[in-house]
Amino acid sequence: RARSYGITLFETADVYGRGAMEKRLGRMFGADPDVLIVTKVGTDLDSVPTRKRFDAAYLREACQRSGERLARSKVDVLLLHNPSKQTLDREEATGALMELKSEGKLGAWGVSAGSAS
Repeated sequence: RARSYGITLFETADVYGRGAMEKRLGRMFGADPDVLIVTKVGTDLDSVPTRKRFDAAYLREACQRSGERLARSKVDVLLLHNPSKQTLDREEATGALMELKSEGKLGAWGVSAGSAS
């Protein structure tokens, strides 16, 4: 219904329904070049306890899984889901995203932050 109103931007995260929302958007819009999908990564639901993860290996894996669920060869926009300032200062996460972009696996990347700390 949103598309019938001209909406072309959809936002989700890999943790919403453990990837179920990405799968739903992938089924609905995976092949639609007029739709832009933004997704967020950075919470490892498989670790006990659940924890934030922004290391390069995890981000590479999360990007691949999101792309598969979204039914896209490249993730349109990937956001780090509420990283700490210390995480960003270490530059491992941003470096990994720059590499993924240069490899053509991301269209763009950024940060979704809930607080300044």
